[in-house]
Amino acid sequence: MKKTLLLIGFLQFSMAQAQLQRPAMNAELSAYFKFVNLAARALHADNFPVAAQNYEEAFRHKPVPFFADLKNAFIVNSKNGFHERNLVLLKFMLRDKGMDSAQVFSQLPRRIFDASGLDFVRNFREKPKPGTEIFKKAFYNLYESYQADLNTMLPHDHTAERFFDLYTKYGFPSEEKIGCLNENGEEIWSGINNIVNGITYSKGQTAEKMMKILQTEFENGNIPPSVLANCYDYAHQNLSSRKAEYYFQNELLAMTGGKVYRPFIYYTDSVMQVINTNRVSIGLDSFHIVQKQYIAGKFCTAPECSDASKSTIQTVLYISNPQLPYGFVKAAFEKEKQDMNWYLMDVQSIASRCNCGNKQY
Repeated sequence: MKKTLLLIGFLQFSMAQAQLQRPAMNAELSAYFKFVNLAARALHADNFPVAAQNYEEAFRHKPVPFFADLKNAFIVNSKNGFHERNLVLLKFMLRDKGMDSAQVFSQLPRRIFDASGLDFVRNFREKPKPGTEIFKKAFYNLYESYQADLNTMLPHDHTAERFFDLYTKYGFPSEEKIGCLNENGEEIWSGINNIVNGITYSKGQTAEKMMKILQTEFENGNIPPSVLANCYDYAHQNLSSRKAEYYFQNELLAMTGGKVYRPFIYYTDSVMQVINTNRVSIGLDSFHIVQKQYIAGKFCTAPECSDASKSTIQTVLYISNPQLPYGFVKAAFEKEKQDMNWYLMDVQSIASRCNCGNKQY
């Protein structure tokens, strides 16, 4: 189980003196994330025309945008009545992401299409850009083996060797190379995240090799920043030598005893400076801004919302919410002489103040 920082007292040391060594992004990728973040802020404020404008600007800076951003841009354009703009986005999905019509409609309900959009999907005949079917099949075979190894508690060295072999042959399993959805209709990033964490858990040179690959592929525009932050956070927790530049706090909430809490860390100025400096360095918005956006999407209070993940715009994705044993957490707080109630969050109240109902589609 991943340890929560407060519970191991890690942040007792002074991070204010940490010399962060995060590499700078190239200008185009930095601009892409800047406008995606501005779009998310506009969505949080229910300013859908400005959100649409920022998505359009963001897509000028990345040849093939990430699927999650294409999806949100499509929803926003539909809300604004900018249906003609969606034809370009659909072309990205069908051609560059290798989606078929069934996959498109599984992610974007027909009710938000106009007639031209529906016709475009049904009549699209351009062949997808050549992906690597062999790579796709090999990757999912690797993931199945990885899951089996977890069940039998086998070490992850075998997974690392196979992953590195595939990487040498085909490159990184990006959305363009293996598609953006798996055979269950779920985005690929959870599976990739799990495999990377398993390899990182091997520690030593294997883990360092994996971290270098992640940084390279991020710089090449192949990994969403939230996925990268998850992987770095996992490394930060599990590598024998913790590095401040690996700390992003991409777990936005903690859950225990049926309640939702702030992450169990010490909220000092120096700690938050490290977190936010790291986050900005890979194109993520600051922690507290993203936390509010996440709550608005995940805990929608609109009466008509039966499943927020499928009917509320999600600007913050690929986030894990640790489910911690209540007895363990309570004992840790007692040992640390901290007030657990200080961390308690009224997420329903926060979501309602964010006008989450306006973000329905």
